[in-house]
Amino acid sequence: MGQSEVNLEDKESFLGAVASNAGDDFHVLWATREMLRLLDAKDDVIAVKVEGPPRDDVHAQLGEHGQAADIVLIRNTSEELSYRYLQLKHSASHPQDNWTWSRLLTRRAKTKPRSSVLGKLAGLLKAVKFKGDFSIVTNQPLSASVVADIARLIKSGTKPAPRRYGSI
Repeated sequence: MGQSEVNLEDKESFLGAVASNAGDDFHVLWATREMLRLLDAKDDVIAVKVEGPPRDDVHAQLGEHGQAADIVLIRNTSEELSYRYLQLKHSASHPQDNWTWSRLLTRRAKTKPRSSVLGKLAGLLKAVKFKGDFSIVTNQPLSASVVADIARLIKSGTKPAPRRYGSI
């Protein structure tokens, strides 16, 4: 094997720059994919903002909540502009690991209650007064229990009662 080649069987070698670059590549390719939607006149996406929210009145006072959005799709709906906030998560070393409720709600910073993946997105949506929705784009699967819970919520057609969660 040459000096520039990486042995994928050697986890320590793989978890260096190659894994980091794979995440960056995932972000760039996904952003490019979304930008190509702008060419479709029938699509409701009218603009794409990469790495944070647009600089407009809706997003003017976001502060750290804006960090939750890797890509923002600005959409022209029948009523008004709306936003889809995309949080991109890529794992080159563990693509088979499931997104469980625990993993989605685990704080990244112990002193920040809304530092989990879902907590950051919830904080963002609350800060923009729920003018939009969000998607988590990932190469890793959702766990069966998360899929079942989400399907149950969608089928019921009702919004869950607000609760106070310590980890969001």
